[in-house]
Amino acid sequence: MAEQVEALFARLDTAVKNGQSKRGLKAADEILKLAPGDEDALRCKAVLLIESGNHEEALKLVSQPPLAASMAFEKAYCLYRRSKLPEALAALKEVPADKEVARLQLEAQIHYRLGDNKEAIALYSELFRSHSAESREVQTNVVAAYVAGGRAGEVPAVMQAMKISAKDSFEIAFNAACGLVEAGQLRAAEEQLQLAVRVGEEALYDEDLGEDEVAAELAPVTAQLAYVAERLGRRDEAVVGYEGVLALGLDDANTASVATNNMYAGLLAAATSATSRKVAGEAVKKLDAFMERSGGILRIKAGLESRLGAPQREALLCSYAGAALLANKNDVAKEAIRSIEKQLPGAAATAMLQASLFWREGKPREADAALAALAAGGGGGASEAALMRAQLAAARSDPQQALQHLSSISDAAWQARPAVLATKLALLEGQGQAEEAAGMLSAALQQWHAALP
Repeated sequence: MAEQVEALFARLDTAVKNGQSKRGLKAADEILKLAPGDEDALRCKAVLLIESGNHEEALKLVSQPPLAASMAFEKAYCLYRRSKLPEALAALKEVPADKEVARLQLEAQIHYRLGDNKEAIALYSELFRSHSAESREVQTNVVAAYVAGGRAGEVPAVMQAMKISAKDSFEIAFNAACGLVEAGQLRAAEEQLQLAVRVGEEALYDEDLGEDEVAAELAPVTAQLAYVAERLGRRDEAVVGYEGVLALGLDDANTASVATNNMYAGLLAAATSATSRKVAGEAVKKLDAFMERSGGILRIKAGLESRLGAPQREALLCSYAGAALLANKNDVAKEAIRSIEKQLPGAAATAMLQASLFWREGKPREADAALAALAAGGGGGASEAALMRAQLAAARSDPQQALQHLSSISDAAWQARPAVLATKLALLEGQGQAEEAAGMLSAALQQWHAALP
């Protein structure tokens, strides 16, 4: 039997070296039939399961003896890939010191996925400062963390400190461009994204990839170019870009979900009252492909959820709920809103969506109460809540109440917005308060002139 086991280990070794996961798993299973509990065979099987994407089965192996004590990192990684992020963080505490660099990288990525970008940035900084981690993947993730953490303005200095530039890889160029988008520098972002395409095509064609493969690899860049085009007012160009990305039939659900979400957001914004319901219905159908029902809760599919940042998860769920409302699919909207409340407690969008649902159900008091609670909080979404209260008051033919809600917005930038100002002026004039309207317009003009360079 010993000779059989030795021969099987030789087969296993050959399969591993040749990257043949299925053959390797078959050899490992045959070894374990002859030598149940063999730690080396179990270890190889766990690694091969991870490499083949079977994280659930791998997790079972590394969570029990004899592997539990020596494969804590692999356990944490499997939990991460299964979207069990808090459990993954807890498992990392058991990782030994000789895997410190790998632990820090995974811990940083988990915090990034949780939306805790401050902690992610701190961990990436430690990797560079204490461990000289200079892999392209880490460098790319550092830039992404700064962008997601609302520190896009620091990206150029961070890249300089890491001695990298957008020309080094299309991934770095892409993340740098995302930073420019966050900073509102759309023209510069577009140029950076076009650079990412050129750098990416050159590198990928050098690897002998076919045209379709290159297009798939660069799909995130193409989708972001479409988003920038939309932000710059080139809506038709944006739709063509999104449709081109989705026509690739991507295995990358991350990019497909973002492109679908952004495309329908643009289409709904451009839709007329006569077409919005149809467009919203299409959006619900398309976005539903990225959802699943688990334990009675609607959620983003597990394989996708772990790859999306917190803002992306919130945007996808809220877009789904909002599209359902516009499509008059109130039951679907209710399900989505309940899910958002459970998965993203305290999210400002929840109150806005709930208020919209109450209004559609003929419950104006409940709608106003939901918005009043959000506005009273004074945090994120307070200004939007006051604006929506004003819109509902106007719909009830109560212009005085609408004006009060608009005037309650403490954010000076909001008050100076042309649309908000125009609404307030119309309400004042409708109530015969022409002098007050003229004074408000004069004050706004003075503020705008003062802001000019």
